[in-house]
Amino acid sequence: MINPTRYLMNIKEPELDAKIFRFISFESLCEILLFKKLTLPKINTWDDPYENYLLKMDINKVSDAHKTIPISPALQELKNRLYGQCWTLNPESDALWRIYSSNSRGVRISTTLRKLYEVINVSESKNDSICLGKVNYQSLDKIEQYLTSLKYVTEVNANSIFEPILIKRNEFLHENEIRIIYAAGLDFEKDIKQYNIDINNFINSIMFDPRISKRYETLYRAAIETIGFKNEVSKSILYEFKQLSINIS
Repeated sequence: MINPTRYLMNIKEPELDAKIFRFISFESLCEILLFKKLTLPKINTWDDPYENYLLKMDINKVSDAHKTIPISPALQELKNRLYGQCWTLNPESDALWRIYSSNSRGVRISTTLRKLYEVINVSESKNDSICLGKVNYQSLDKIEQYLTSLKYVTEVNANSIFEPILIKRNEFLHENEIRIIYAAGLDFEKDIKQYNIDINNFINSIMFDPRISKRYETLYRAAIETIGFKNEVSKSILYEFKQLSINIS
């Protein structure tokens, strides 16, 4: 089992008040605001085939008797205990809007590293663990070299589990990602973990996709206000064009 410990990885204490952002659909935003819950799915649902690559490897341990003992089944069980959520340090970019707001009606919510950590840092059992970490981007070759060089031990710790989850291919460098990972000690039957939040304390601001139509912007603003969100609500000006006037003498 993972020791009941809280980890910060690739993050220092003074950085905890840094702003972080998450790009989601408006439907997901409404779910957060209405139910006042932050939801972490199991990480085995993440899309990238190289996500959590360690737990997909075929790993064996050679015993003193020179017998090969498969460890992969134990890793598969561990995989079912891991939940996570991804955020970014990037306030916005063209790529983030187009990837996570394909219908031009997505939203961006903001909070801080500290607030995210405090929401998840709720012990459900003496055997759970939490890690808040910054993703380290590497080439595929380096990732494979790192994973094959790991000396897996039967005592699962932060370096053997959380560190590989915080490694991602260079092709995703634009995401500048932050990850919160929860390792369940006992209760891991459900596909999601949910945490209570005060929406006006946890969410600092909400921003609409710069391409959103006036119709949907008006509708969404009204819905957010009706639900009771009181903080800043704005529309991105990423694509706003400012015409320049040039005088030629």
